[in-house]
Amino acid sequence: MFPGQGQIDQLSKIFAIRGTITKENWPEANKCPDFMEFSFTSPKDLSKVFPMMTPMAVDLLDKLLHLDPNQRPTAHEALNHPYFT
Repeated sequence: MFPGQGQIDQLSKIFAIRGTITKENWPEANKCPDFMEFSFTSPKDLSKVFPMMTPMAVDLLDKLLHLDPNQRPTAHEALNHPYFT
């Protein structure tokens, strides 16, 4: 999904779909070692990026790919997502 050719390219590919880090989507990101700002990009609608996915699959992917790791579900929470029922 994000075939980067190194760390910066990898982040650029992630941000191209998820949007860049902002204070709203990851308030404490600037406290990470080596944090650097990227040019602003808006997040893309995952249902348009992956039109073959069901709405429940898109919802789960959206949660799993949240930029702020504190907002991502645990493995247990992810496995309890309605997508799997």
